[in-house]
Amino acid sequence: MFFGEFAAFYEELTKAFGEMGFAIRAVNETMPDFITHQKNADVDLAVMRWVADYPDADTFVNGILQSDEGILGRMLGSPQIDDLTERGRSEVNPDVRHAIYRQLEDLIARDALLIPLFHEQVYHFVRPEVEGHSLGFALPTVAYENLSIRR
Repeated sequence: MFFGEFAAFYEELTKAFGEMGFAIRAVNETMPDFITHQKNADVDLAVMRWVADYPDADTFVNGILQSDEGILGRMLGSPQIDDLTERGRSEVNPDVRHAIYRQLEDLIARDALLIPLFHEQVYHFVRPEVEGHSLGFALPTVAYENLSIRR
């Protein structure tokens, strides 16, 4: 991704880190390379994107930080994160569940485990005669098979 559509962003990020005395060097060119480094936890920084599988805190916490299942779990996971993740996943009371995920957010912010740099936006411009258009949470964001043109 940072070699393609967001290459300019990555270049500016690298430049900003360089001005602070840090060097960023890409160690992967393919997704299999990235996964290998992620599994080995042999990098100091991961510049990546994450698209939620479903609109819930669990897709981020478990999918990114959980020690065994999270894509960055080997780098950033901890017993405390794993415990809170499991409690959040199994809690049925929405207020208690929310409080658990707030604890996780506080821990992430306190330890600077993740620093979100931007939230990707998707824009759709649809002519009035297009029917069946709706936006989804996951890719592809448009169910093209549902589109039709009103005549």
